[in-house]
Amino acid sequence: MRLCRSLNDYPEAVIDAAKSMPTAYPPPHEKVWCIMGNELFGDGVGKTVSPELYAADVKKLRNIIDKLYRGNVSRPSLVAPDSFYDKGRKEIPRFLDASGKSVDVITRHIYNLGPGLTETKDLISKVLNRSYAQNEIVHYKYLQNVLKEHSKTSAWVGEAGGAYNSGHHEVTDAFIFAFWYLDQLGTAARYNNQAFCRQSFVGGFYGLVDADFNPNPDYYGALLWRQLMGSGVLLVDIHGGVNEIRAYAHCQRSNNGGLSLLILNYSNSTKYLLDLNLLGYSSPGNFTTGEKCQEDECLTSSKASSSEVRLEYHMSAANGTVTSRIVLLNGQPLLVTPSGEIPTLSPVKVNSTSPISLAPLTYAYVVIPNANAPACTTR
Repeated sequence: MRLCRSLNDYPEAVIDAAKSMPTAYPPPHEKVWCIMGNELFGDGVGKTVSPELYAADVKKLRNIIDKLYRGNVSRPSLVAPDSFYDKGRKEIPRFLDASGKSVDVITRHIYNLGPGLTETKDLISKVLNRSYAQNEIVHYKYLQNVLKEHSKTSAWVGEAGGAYNSGHHEVTDAFIFAFWYLDQLGTAARYNNQAFCRQSFVGGFYGLVDADFNPNPDYYGALLWRQLMGSGVLLVDIHGGVNEIRAYAHCQRSNNGGLSLLILNYSNSTKYLLDLNLLGYSSPGNFTTGEKCQEDECLTSSKASSSEVRLEYHMSAANGTVTSRIVLLNGQPLLVTPSGEIPTLSPVKVNSTSPISLAPLTYAYVVIPNANAPACTTR
């Protein structure tokens, strides 16, 4: 992602922005996003301004960009306001009405777990408490409904670290945080957000990599998402009264007709046996049924035979310690090679008729390459 030169956090600076903007634009094949401001209205931090003032300066910036890129079909997208806002707040509708067609992307921030200074056990409890995720879904839905009246404007999560004040060591940089981060990725896609910007790639305790550029566990979760989950999003319906399983289904990336699923087990004690029930493959449709299983049952595969296989990537914490910064893929630790290379992320092949066994506090990506899902098939 490439950003325009910083204009300062305060939108009034746009008045003199033309003096600091580049005199030439990058080659047409490069995509440019111009992001203006940071947490300047709604529940902002520090100084806030009215939506109407913000919109007026956004329109000035739009005019500057259009002049610089006149004649170029690949003009930069203008992104704003990068702030907090909740259901029922009127700032975003007012901002959109006042800015007209100047804004291409509406962004918001997510730090719904509170300060990173929270005690470790309390912050982990928040990560696993589904009420925090459910409350955030309300805000996703609200923004989705607002943007229905502004069809040319898309939604992004512009900054999301879960816990502000730089996160929390052994939580936001540990295996356990996948149950916040990956769940938010799935939810954002479900409600038509086109991008999700993790706070941060490097820096603080919520970076995807540490200060020495060693990957934290969420780096590998994000990498698998990027490799496996395509842009087509399908609805998952979980039956059997299971509240501890979260699941997301997408068309498989780069494989026509394939399906990819992300499944997370929030229970700290129960292993689940999951049967896939692909009902029509429509979007939306029902995808999974879940039932509790006994330890010996979870290890028993279906007796049905099939030549079809699915690919499974089971992710767990080293030694079962959820505060660990070492993540296991199918039981093997993911470690950077001596030459500094990211390890290969290899799945296990499983008979497609067998149930998915998901251990407590683990998650898995499951790929069905030969699903031939009509919703994921290009004709």
